[in-house]
Amino acid sequence: MSAQQRASADQRQEQLDIARLGLEARLHETQELARSERDNLMEHARSVENRAAREVDQARQQAKEAQVKLASAGKLHATTEQSLAAALKAAQKAATEAAKETDRQRARSEVLEEQLTKIPAAIEAALRSKRKLSAPRKKTAKTR
Repeated sequence: MSAQQRASADQRQEQLDIARLGLEARLHETQELARSERDNLMEHARSVENRAAREVDQARQQAKEAQVKLASAGKLHATTEQSLAAALKAAQKAATEAAKETDRQRARSEVLEEQLTKIPAAIEAALRSKRKLSAPRKKTAKTR
């Protein structure tokens, strides 16, 4: 091999080494960029997972609270229904008693009304009877 060939080969080798170093640097940059992007994506994924977990926990808590409220509302509804049923029964009983009392008062009123219609005739009869009794006394007084 000649000196010129050797120099050309050395120059070629040097160019290849420079290209290799450039490529290695690009590879290193690309690897660093990929690692950085991977780290960012992993951090983003963890953040999304954490947020999703918080939202799921919050939804579970809200569901539990809703179940408690529903159970409480159900109990309140049942209690209110029982109370209203008892009040209705009491009102119906009171209405029945009031109707019976109304019937009794009506019957009493009718009896009293009938008696009131007889009072003028009884007064008239009493007055006649008194006049008859009073009249002979006056006659006896006049005859004396």
